[in-house]
Amino acid sequence: MPAVSAKSRENNLLSVKRYRLSKDAIDERSKRIKDYSGERVWRFLDKNTDLYASSTFVISEVSLKELTEVEIHRYSTFIILKRLNNLRGINKTFFLINDKIANNGLLVCCYKSQSTIKQKIFKKHPRFIADIIYFMRFIIHRFIPRMLFTSRLYYDLTGGQRRVLTKTEVLGRLNFCGFKIEREAKINDEHYVFARRIKTVQPTNLRRYGVLIKLKRRGKGGKLFNVYKFRTMHPYAEFLQDYVYEKSDLAEGGKFKNDIRVSTIGRFMRKF
Repeated sequence: MPAVSAKSRENNLLSVKRYRLSKDAIDERSKRIKDYSGERVWRFLDKNTDLYASSTFVISEVSLKELTEVEIHRYSTFIILKRLNNLRGINKTFFLINDKIANNGLLVCCYKSQSTIKQKIFKKHPRFIADIIYFMRFIIHRFIPRMLFTSRLYYDLTGGQRRVLTKTEVLGRLNFCGFKIEREAKINDEHYVFARRIKTVQPTNLRRYGVLIKLKRRGKGGKLFNVYKFRTMHPYAEFLQDYVYEKSDLAEGGKFKNDIRVSTIGRFMRKF
């Protein structure tokens, strides 16, 4: 991706052409959003974004090729209607939007959280059956996609559909890709996130999940060495330090209360 200076981005944000779409274009965009996401989502976006400005780009079926061809700085707002759970290449999409959008531009996306899925399963089925269904879903749609030797097979078979995502992972991915979380809202069963582009980042394919994580530590004489430990936090949790600090209170000992970054298994492991 071509490098663009921060000053250039700032100046370009001020010069992004903004005009209201024609009536036909407004009707077409409204219909597309209603058909894809429902009237409640359309009303929400209409109220909280500059939905009918020429500088707003609304995406339903995400195409990396289409995003690559978007003119840099043409849009100041990107709205992704497709649920991130069904999107293959989440980071690639975020990186591309980071490259195309003006600095301080707005990205709106949505996902269905692991906790919401769990609540629906346990509300619909008896406890014993719900335990089995949730366990199988967790293994198939969360564990297998994150294993090095099974992830490719999973994506080839499913196309990346119905992935299980936690709130921590989604927000962490956005921060990792150069965005800052501005606000969140829940509509029906979906969580909507508003994030601002705050910095330029270099795309990377580095894996941020797995059972083991590698950390840098300083030893004798200040020499760096690698430490491997079992992961007790959700993927991309390491990029949410500032977010958690702003949103959470501190417990005794200086740790965060109800830290959303720590997984259920991680809470159990930290007792030992």
